[in-house]
Amino acid sequence: MNIGELKQPRVGAGVLAWRVLIILVAGFLAWRIIVSGLADQALDQLRNGDKPAAQRVLGLLPGQPDALYQEAMALLPTDGAAAEVQLAQAYRQNPTRARPLLALADLALARGDLEQADALVEAAVKLEPANQAIHRSAAVFWLNRGQVERGLQHLSLALEAWPAPNQDLLDIFVRFAEDPEARIALKPLAQNPPSWWPAFFQRLAQRALNVEAVRFVYGLRALTSRTPVTPEERQAYIQRLLKEGMITEAYLTWVNGLSGGDRKHMGLLHNGSFELPLGTELFDWQMSPHRQVVARTAPTVGVAGERALQLIFRGQEGRFQHLHQALYLDPGTYRLSGKVLLDSLTSQGGLRWTLRCLRPRQAVLGESERFLGSEKWRGFKMDFEVPEDCQLQELRLESAGRSSLEQRVGGEIWFDDLAIRRTTGLTAAARADGLARGRDTGEKAESDADGLGQEGAPEQDSPAPDAKDAQDDQNRDHGGGKAASPQPPLADKAGAPGGYGQ
Repeated sequence: MNIGELKQPRVGAGVLAWRVLIILVAGFLAWRIIVSGLADQALDQLRNGDKPAAQRVLGLLPGQPDALYQEAMALLPTDGAAAEVQLAQAYRQNPTRARPLLALADLALARGDLEQADALVEAAVKLEPANQAIHRSAAVFWLNRGQVERGLQHLSLALEAWPAPNQDLLDIFVRFAEDPEARIALKPLAQNPPSWWPAFFQRLAQRALNVEAVRFVYGLRALTSRTPVTPEERQAYIQRLLKEGMITEAYLTWVNGLSGGDRKHMGLLHNGSFELPLGTELFDWQMSPHRQVVARTAPTVGVAGERALQLIFRGQEGRFQHLHQALYLDPGTYRLSGKVLLDSLTSQGGLRWTLRCLRPRQAVLGESERFLGSEKWRGFKMDFEVPEDCQLQELRLESAGRSSLEQRVGGEIWFDDLAIRRTTGLTAAARADGLARGRDTGEKAESDADGLGQEGAPEQDSPAPDAKDAQDDQNRDHGGGKAASPQPPLADKAGAPGGYGQ
């Protein structure tokens, strides 16, 4: 027997050992892959709300933090001590997750350990400051602790953390606004309004059961905030006041929102010279979007100031009634006057100004001449009467024709130096025209001012006598009426709210 023959069996044993080792390793890896796959599947089920899947996860992956948390939450109603141990273990397994800390805070609060509970909630928020669910839970905690402002602050952060609409959270703020004792907690948010505030106030103005809740929150913004009230907020508030029939307060709210420069252009008709751009609020010029019509203020030759109103019609079809302004006039007789320039305005029916009463019933109070063709700058006028029971009016530029053929418009028209002034009475021609119009049409006027002219709308008391008396002297210089001059702050007017934020 030679040396090679003696060594060969040893070589075979080594190869066999390596093969066995490879098989064992491969088997272990295959087992781990299977276990991992089953664990991943169970975790997916757990994260999709299948809470019993937590036991399957722990059977495959002992110490998995999400499964430990779910198991602990299941234990809470029956065994708080065991749940607390498991929550602590879940946090140790993954100290970047805040949910175990919030559950531990609730347990600490339940046993009266307020200091530890507060510290745990603060730590949880620091761990996940952009997590909406964490802020929601923190809000519930602080509200249960009686710290309302702190709770509302976390609800605010929850709204900011998630840009999608969260109507349920907005409704919580609406309910706070409607509670006379709790609404003052909104003051810090009103002083420094967060990004979601406009959506909240719009919702409040539309849905609040009592207008006093809307008035109070608007007052917080108007009287205590370093950030000015936005036009959207003011418009939402004005619309709610009009819905309640509070027309005087709605008008004064608009006046108080005007800047010093805007007030220089006030009159019975606002910005009739069109030196300011067209506006977006009810008592200002409003132009509803129209794909075939351009409306703007622009400089041109022959205007009284620097600008005039220009409307360009690009084959417009259908009834045009998109330019309008709400008015707040005392009962009496008035004259609308202005200047017009026509540049190839082609239309069978033409355009005209129509003055309507919107509240409490719709009625046409006056119609101007029809405008069509081509003309240089010239004057025009229209006399009308506001009856005793008419609380809100509207001036609107609209199609004069009735049929679709008559309502087609092309070309340009300019207006400048529009004004409304009180008169001592109607001319015989104007009175006859009014009688003929009422006899022939008997119609209710159309309006797109968000339902302001609906029949059966709540009525509003006239302005307080002292407020009207104070206006009378000023009105004599401006032709009379309620819109003649800027008014003092809303909180100082008769019947207006005061003491906001107290």
